[in-house]
Amino acid sequence: MGYKKPDLNDAYSSINRAFIEVSSPYNEGFTSWHVKQELYNLYFHLKKTLKNTPTFGDEEEWLEEHYKNEMWEELKK
Repeated sequence: MGYKKPDLNDAYSSINRAFIEVSSPYNEGFTSWHVKQELYNLYFHLKKTLKNTPTFGDEEEWLEEHYKNEMWEELKK
């Protein structure tokens, strides 16, 4: 059957909707905390999954470039 690439736009959209719910001043803490827990669970799952995958040839350079761009964006603020 083979690997079927997921639609990352759907994942990004779901995460963004969760962020909006967590950040909404119209939600009470109970609802917001539950949504944030779901985001944490996703984060922990991704972290565990990535930890257990092999390292590839240009991965370190790719990550370094990403972190460098992230830092520049933060410094621009």
